Amino acid sequence: SDARTTLSDLKKRLERLRSSLENLDTTENPVPLGDEIRALVGKLLPKHMAQVTNVGVQRCQQLAEAHSDWEFEGGKGHLPIEVTSAVVAHRPLWLASVLGAPRRIPLDDALFDLVIFDEASQCDIATAIPLFARAKRAVVVGDDQQLSFIPQLGLAQDRNLMQAQGLPVSQMG
Repeated sequence: SDARTTLSDLKKRLERLRSSLENLDTTENPVPLGDEIRALVGKLLPKHMAQVTNVGVQRCQQLAEAHSDWEFEGGKGHLPIEVTSAVVAHRPLWLASVLGAPRRIPLDDALFDLVIFDEASQCDIATAIPLFARAKRAVVVGDDQQLSFIPQLGLAQDRNLMQAQGLPVSQMG
């Protein structure tokens, strides 16, 4: 529990705790353990994030050159995966709306470790699928007290799109 605890030390401790899980008294109060975890994370996370987000001068110059090359070639589409991966590595936490993500985040497989859909009832499957593709894992959060999805298309537009794609309109409702 001292200030020199490393991520490796925490992983070893986690493995020890997992191996002793069978002997755990389930009537024990979990709050002290949660407080201990919160305290350790409070000490380690800022240091870890400072290391991860630190972009050295040389790396910054490499990324700027790659970006300039992309712009010189016309800058069409999303950034090359090498640049995107480097940006995500140095800025690992992103917040984006379901509609804003496609404009800001390239469609690269497993770009993120985790995507979280909060207020999941507010998005439709068609706009969610590309975000699932950008992540290795996903958490979908919602409950029956949320507003249901409000589509941007009216019924007439929806019907016309279905007909244009040769989909059956009968029993659409």
